[in-house]
Amino acid sequence: MKKIIPFLTLFFTVAVLSACSALSPSREHPSELIGSWMVDTPDPYEFTFNSDGTGYRGFIPNPYPIEWWTEGNSLRIDMARYAAAAPYWDDDYIILENWSFTRDGDNLTLSSRMNLTSRQTAEETDDVYLIAMPPRGMASALVGSWLWDEDDVYIYIFNPDGAGARGYAGVWVDAFEWWTLGGNRVLIDFSQHGDDWDEEYAAVENWNFSVSGDRLTLSDPDGEFNYIAMPEQGLDSALLGAWAWEENNTFVQSFNSDGTGFSGFTPIQYDFTWWTLADGRLFMASLEEEEDFWVTGSWFYVIENGILTLTSTRDADVTYNYIKID
Repeated sequence: MKKIIPFLTLFFTVAVLSACSALSPSREHPSELIGSWMVDTPDPYEFTFNSDGTGYRGFIPNPYPIEWWTEGNSLRIDMARYAAAAPYWDDDYIILENWSFTRDGDNLTLSSRMNLTSRQTAEETDDVYLIAMPPRGMASALVGSWLWDEDDVYIYIFNPDGAGARGYAGVWVDAFEWWTLGGNRVLIDFSQHGDDWDEEYAAVENWNFSVSGDRLTLSDPDGEFNYIAMPEQGLDSALLGAWAWEENNTFVQSFNSDGTGFSGFTPIQYDFTWWTLADGRLFMASLEEEEDFWVTGSWFYVIENGILTLTSTRDADVTYNYIKID
């Protein structure tokens, strides 16, 4: 009898463990989920599932770490590491996500089940639709400077090293990093520059782009913007010197050979920088940060018989003539 009791104890222990194992599916990391996925919105959001059960989730390019696994057809995402890294985390946020998932080629759908928050309350969230993250690259067709065709003093600059800037030429620009995904999507990241971006919100813009000749189109669900390749930039020596407005010779425009100059009614002067484009445009950008009167201006210019004619690039009816005075 003494020999039978230990045997029965061992038998029941094995039976209980086997039953528990059958009721609790093992944690798996199926290959169909492994990789990077993106919520395809103007503020791109990433899910990355690594084969070792680690991963990332959050706004590109600064997602936070997660741990993940599947149990049957349920995808579990443990947000504890995310919560520790995210400065804006709140106890009402979901700490353990529970999704059912379906994959159809490059499309992944996560359908919400009951999720557990840090306060141990359960709630449901909306379905999430993801696409496989396209290959990251740097399309050479984007490299260069582009003028907005509705405001030709607003520019985008894409450098070949992935740096860039945009803003009003000569007055202010926002620096950014950029890269392309696949063949028609460009992401522009402002998060590494300046103090204006809140870490809770996306600081990356997600645009579809197309380049045809000297035309660039950036579009998202809210609309599209068209840009023209900036012609060669220089300093036309024919403009050097001082020019007086023919209607009131106390108003003078003066252009120096180093790209600086001044403008205004004597004795008041506003400093500016200037440059010309090969298509006959003149840009003048104010250096007076607090002066609202003078900002970047873009003009078509022609010099004939000692007279400089400036015509607004925005309104062909706005024309000024200047006479060379030195």
